[in-house]
Amino acid sequence: MVPMCVEQEYYVPYYTGEKRAILKNELWDRLRSEAVAEGISPADDWQTFWEERPIRYLPQQASLIRLGFYGPL
Repeated sequence: MVPMCVEQEYYVPYYTGEKRAILKNELWDRLRSEAVAEGISPADDWQTFWEERPIRYLPQQASLIRLGFYGPL
C-alpha cells in the first residue's frame, strides 16, 4: 500500500448560503473527476480536508480554498 494525496486550490470571491453549498459540491466533484482521470479512485476510507483562508484585503472578502483527500492506494 502506498499513501496518496490529491489536492487542489481555488480562489473564490465571497459566497454564502445556497451558493456556498453548490460551490463546495462542484469543487469536490472536480477533484474526484481529476483523480479518476489520472487513474486514482479514492475509496470510502480515504480522509478529506477543506481549508479556507480569507483574503481580506481583496474586494468582496475573497478566500483561498484548498481541498483534497488522502489514503492508501
